[in-house]
Amino acid sequence: MTPATIDRRWLSVGASLGVLLIALFVVMRAGEYQSFGPLDLDTADRLAMALWVAAPIAGGLAARGSANRELLRAALSLGVVVGLAVALFPAGGTGQYTCWLNLPAVPMGNLLGRLAVGGLAGVGMATGLLATGVATRSLPTALPGIVLAAAINLGASVAAYELFYGGVRCL
Repeated sequence: MTPATIDRRWLSVGASLGVLLIALFVVMRAGEYQSFGPLDLDTADRLAMALWVAAPIAGGLAARGSANRELLRAALSLGVVVGLAVALFPAGGTGQYTCWLNLPAVPMGNLLGRLAVGGLAGVGMATGLLATGVATRSLPTALPGIVLAAAINLGASVAAYELFYGGVRCL
């Protein structure tokens, strides 16, 4: 296979997931030891958030020479994987929470809320990868595209965070 015909979808998804695994490792290790090497807990959490935002950018850079269809497939693959992982991530707590968002109690409300949170996170990742992949095809649009991808992913991630901690965990 020539480099032009290599399917970069798995390379881009793998690069993004690799960065996400590093972010998860940083969060878990810092949470366990209340630090991450020389970094205190808050700085380690900021590092993990920066890695989270950079993950789809890394995938988009890996797929920058791909055709639109291949780039879209990579973005959808990453979005589905991340969305399901976030939605189904086992998280427990005391159950004595106070939430500012009063969501209606419906059958399977917690699962539906978690799927909404995962959907937001997945859409942010997919859109970030797609925006980076398209924007980095030419030099003048590369930096604005990367900034846009980071802003979209950060916005969707913050929205998912607020939805979960503001209302879903109280269901």
